[in-house]
Amino acid sequence: LSDARIAAVAEHPLGLEADIPLHFRSVGDGRFLSAESLPAGRWRLKLDIRKQDQRSRFMKDLPA
Repeated sequence: LSDARIAAVAEHPLGLEADIPLHFRSVGDGRFLSAESLPAGRWRLKLDIRKQDQRSRFMKDLPA
């Protein structure tokens, strides 16, 4: 998974904050780290992961 490309955006579930684009880098062992930090509060994370000709999309609510 280390050669995957990840595009992501964090959205505030109530629309009270602007969307935050996230940029990830591989840190080894199939793990990725975002260059950005999110402000405190609830967020909805939308991920688009691509590796070669495969693509997966995920949505995850992050609690406060």
